[in-house]
Amino acid sequence: MGLSRFVNSNCFPFFIAFTFFILAFLIYSATGPGFPTPYNYFTWLADAFLHGRLGLTKASSIYLGELIPSNGRFYVIYPPMPAILLMPFVAVWGPTFNQTLGSVLFGSLNVSLFYILMGRLTQDLRIQIWMTLLFGFGTIHWYIASVGSAWYLAHVVSFLFLTLAIYETFTNRRPFLIGLLLGASYWSRLPTILSLPFFIIMLSDMWLLKSKEGSILGKINLKPLIRLGSGVGVFVLVNFTYNFLRFHTPFDVAYFMSGIDTPSHEP
Repeated sequence: MGLSRFVNSNCFPFFIAFTFFILAFLIYSATGPGFPTPYNYFTWLADAFLHGRLGLTKASSIYLGELIPSNGRFYVIYPPMPAILLMPFVAVWGPTFNQTLGSVLFGSLNVSLFYILMGRLTQDLRIQIWMTLLFGFGTIHWYIASVGSAWYLAHVVSFLFLTLAIYETFTNRRPFLIGLLLGASYWSRLPTILSLPFFIIMLSDMWLLKSKEGSILGKINLKPLIRLGSGVGVFVLVNFTYNFLRFHTPFDVAYFMSGIDTPSHEP
């Protein structure tokens, strides 16, 4: 009777989510390369942020063109959100913190969040569990989370915030918070901004009035759209500022400065 009550309680989904986190952490850790990635630019960048710098004072002898030399600094070519998440760990363990361990940690959290999200999409516990197993151990997420190199960590962190944005869309549906989460995902992987139409469509019942009278423009409630756009806009403006402070232009010119028109070293 006690077990049945626990299964039907509000705590049970979080117990399953925590179990998935532990399972993913153990499997991702055991099946990874077994050593810290040498492409730990985000650990270096986190340390730079903690010391009030936007760039690195020196570059490793092992890097693939993702560090841009400019004005006596080396700037990481990728958006910095993964480095921001790593800052508490680097503050405690220093710049030698294992970035691969951070990637495994965030990747395991993604598996838990995916299970919680599935709980909003279906009430069938079997589907929730099987879909989470499929995501966590049947997709490329397993590989990229266990490797932890800079470009893969960017994918993992971007997925984390995008999943939170989708969850918020299916729960409390606060447009500004959804925009902030999407913006945080964008500041991990810039192409994520292309998912904005999904959120506009999913929130259409909030901004598109169902009245049969009046013009099309008269049926649009701009407030939810403005709130959504404002949330995303926070990170767009922060990104503009970040680029301007580094390269004296608000635009993302890092790849052009590196002489690489496309990121050939990442998937």
